[in-house]
Amino acid sequence: MAFSTISPAWGDSATRQGWRTSLLQELVGVLCAGITFPAWLFATVMTPRWLVPLWVGVGMAVALHILYRVAQLFSLVQIRRVLKVYAWSSAVARTADKPGCRFEGVNPDNPAQHVSVRLRMAFAGRLTYWGRWCRAHDGQEVHFCGDPRFVGVVAHRDVQKGRLRLVAQREAVDRRMSPRRKGVTQEARERALAVGARVG
Repeated sequence: MAFSTISPAWGDSATRQGWRTSLLQELVGVLCAGITFPAWLFATVMTPRWLVPLWVGVGMAVALHILYRVAQLFSLVQIRRVLKVYAWSSAVARTADKPGCRFEGVNPDNPAQHVSVRLRMAFAGRLTYWGRWCRAHDGQEVHFCGDPRFVGVVAHRDVQKGRLRLVAQREAVDRRMSPRRKGVTQEARERALAVGARVG
């Protein structure tokens, strides 16, 4: 599907390199967490019984970390779709009331209006890389690719170095909610549908 704007972010070699870097980072995270499982099992079996609750807690933390990394691997598929449709712009990072970050970007159909989209982070979000970065850099600009009314990708530093994260409005991904309908042009609707977002 062709759109009548500038070339998408995926056309930039630095963006493609950043996506591959993010993929490698997540794969290494899964691999490292997986390697710790035999060590955890050995420690659980070989230590005294009174230490078993401690190792059970450690095992749960490792399992949650693996689930988090696998979820990020799946999100990279949609990140690639977004990068192939939208161009890079900018957004302002803000700390959120709940664990996570929010990003204020410009409405593509109304440049005078700013829209806030949130990065939701489960599993101790305040301790994650983005959670710590947002608290330390509140109000700073980040690279943003997408439509903040639906879905987008953020990268806070040199895009080539990775650290790409998917952000989305809840109604754009949750089938239990009514999708956005008002104030959306036909082209914006087609772009959102092209990346898998829900549009009314």
